[in-house]
Amino acid sequence: ERIPLWPPYYPSDAVSEHPERFFVTEIIREKIFMQFRQEVPYATQVNIVQFEETPQRDHIEAEIVVERDSQKGILIGKGGLALKKIGIAARRDIEEMTGRDSFLKLHVKVRDDWRKKDVFLNSFGY
Repeated sequence: ERIPLWPPYYPSDAVSEHPERFFVTEIIREKIFMQFRQEVPYATQVNIVQFEETPQRDHIEAEIVVERDSQKGILIGKGGLALKKIGIAARRDIEEMTGRDSFLKLHVKVRDDWRKKDVFLNSFGY
């Protein structure tokens, strides 16, 4: 009774103030954490390179940034199997979240010591 009436800041059907792209990056990161659990996930950053919605499906291209070549090799795995596993699991959750089919393309890039460089931290939103 003491709180003043005010129009809502967000539409009643809004789940979050974050866009879908944010949740897509978090889903991909979650799959990395679930698959590796040790050192590698803590040195990763996921960036959306392209997010295009079409009537047939969403086309999403994301890069996973790591600090070392050895981490890149671990994420990709023998014959690309580890990265494929991440992609399949992430795509399933993305499709469940959006209610649309998705094409997900993942790349792994090395940015030496990105967690210690302001340029990278700023560009990644930290």
